[in-house]
Amino acid sequence: MISSKSSALIIKSGSVFLLSQINANLIKCTSTLCYGGALAIFDSHGTIDNSSFTSNSCESNGGAIGIANLSGDTFITSTNITMNAAHSGYGGGISYITDLTASTLYINASKIMENSATCGGGIYLEI
Repeated sequence: MISSKSSALIIKSGSVFLLSQINANLIKCTSTLCYGGALAIFDSHGTIDNSSFTSNSCESNGGAIGIANLSGDTFITSTNITMNAAHSGYGGGISYITDLTASTLYINASKIMENSATCGGGIYLEI
């Protein structure tokens, strides 16, 4: 298990990303300021493909993945997001908080199951 006070991977403003065959397991973000236990995405866009996020956690929002706004359409494909937890927050699997930009989050051929949170165990969306 990896325990930290920030997300394992942080993608910052204006980035375009391609994450493929990521295996993020047993990552724990212990700070109440943490956003996304394994992965935090801020004002960026891209693709997560053929990946696995299992048994990750954070004290705030996004047990596995925390997304704050997208700068373009973003795709999660062929990815398993299972058994993650947002202990005191929202979105055990994915937390997506947006300011109504024209970007879309597409989730295709993926499994999101057995996640837990105060609200939105699998996915939490706030507009």
